[in-house]
Amino acid sequence: MDNTLECARDVSASMDLAWDNLHKEGITTTEEFESCTSSIAFRNSQEIKDPFENGNMSLVRQAGLNLLKGPEDFYLPCSIKQMWREKLHMDGVEDRKLFAFLLINALRLPVEATLRNTLRKTRTAEEQSSILEQFYERFIKQVSTLNPETFQSEPFIRGLVAQKLK
Repeated sequence: MDNTLECARDVSASMDLAWDNLHKEGITTTEEFESCTSSIAFRNSQEIKDPFENGNMSLVRQAGLNLLKGPEDFYLPCSIKQMWREKLHMDGVEDRKLFAFLLINALRLPVEATLRNTLRKTRTAEEQSSILEQFYERFIKQVSTLNPETFQSEPFIRGLVAQKLK
C-alpha cells in the first residue's frame, strides 16, 4: 500500500463520515451529498518519475527538465498531535475534543471552500453556514472518540529535485 493513502486515511474517513451523517439525517439532499468532491490526487513515486523518464515525448522532458533527486517521502510531525501530547504530559489531561477541534480548525479553509461550493447552488449563505457548523460538530464528535496517538494526521510530502537545462 502506498504511504500517501495511509497518511490521509483517518482525516478523510472522519470527514466522509460527518458529511454522510448530514445526508442520512436529511440535513443535506442526495444531490448535495453526491456533488461534494475534493480534488486530491495521490501519486506514487513511479508516477511522479514517469514524466522525467518517458523519453523525449514527455512534455516535462521537452521543457528541458531533468530529475536530479527523488522523489523522497517526508512525514512531518502533526503539530496538533504534539499540542495534545503536551497537554497530556503537562496537565495529565487527555483532551480528545480539543485535538478534534484544533484539527478541524486547521482544515477549515480547504474544507469550507469545498462544502460552500457544493451548497452554493441550493442554499442561502445562512443555510450554508448552518450546515458547515453541523459538519464541524459531527467531525469533532467523531474524532473525539478516537485515540489521537494512533490517528493518522501527520502531513505527508513527496518531493523531488529537478533542473532545467539551458
